Amino acid sequence: MFYEPGVTTWKVVDGEGVVLNEHVTYTQANVLAEMYLTSNPNRGIHIKAMVEAAAPQAPQVPLEAIAGAEKAAVTRMVNGGERDALREAIEAEQQAAATLDERKGVASRAAVMLTGLQTALDKAIADRESRIAESGAELVAAMRSGGAAMVDSGGRLLDIASATFKRDAAQSAKAQIDADLKEAEAAHVVAESQCRLAVRAVMSAEAVVMVERLKVIKAEMGVILAALDTLGLHGGHLPFSATSGIHDTPYGDQDAENRRWGRFAAALRADPATQIGELQ
Repeated sequence: MFYEPGVTTWKVVDGEGVVLNEHVTYTQANVLAEMYLTSNPNRGIHIKAMVEAAAPQAPQVPLEAIAGAEKAAVTRMVNGGERDALREAIEAEQQAAATLDERKGVASRAAVMLTGLQTALDKAIADRESRIAESGAELVAAMRSGGAAMVDSGGRLLDIASATFKRDAAQSAKAQIDADLKEAEAAHVVAESQCRLAVRAVMSAEAVVMVERLKVIKAEMGVILAALDTLGLHGGHLPFSATSGIHDTPYGDQDAENRRWGRFAAALRADPATQIGELQ
């Protein structure tokens, strides 16, 4: 099963410690890891064991459905189509969420109806049992007095039959409604997975842009440093204070950038056109 509380399960993690999938079997974890490594061999994908405490069981979603959806999303997110894919994923997730909410409402109303019909059936049975006891007492009294012994026709059986039919019909309806609800829950899990993957694809695309910028900057730095290092060969010189630290590699605030990536991921869910440069 997809998630089994109280036993050792596995999770798929990337090189930065981000959990990509969790609560899967060992075999499923390896399948997912292979899929991620195929799309990006340098991502540092690996699997880890995890022991889960007993908890309410998560929606039973076939792993093949998630893997298939993610493979389709990866195919869509190429050649600059990451943001379009994200827009589609967000729309699909919103539709799946709306369907899930609707079916939760239907399931709630079905449960209330079934409870009411079960209560009505219980009352009909209790009324019949009460009437049987009363008829029995009346028969005893009649026979003791020597009078005519009359037995109730038991017409309440019709009430019980009718109440039982209604209750059974409601149970049948609720079974179908519950199946529809589980289907909607599974669809929403898949849609949410596609959204997360689409967001990560946009973030990865932004990182590629950053790398290209870094290459240009480093090339410019290389030219400048080479010029400064060869200045002395031509009799020129720089004051020591001007040369201090020029060969050091600058590094920004890692915590601040980590938080900015987090804000970027959240902002993309609200507006797929968001640029990371807009976030400070």
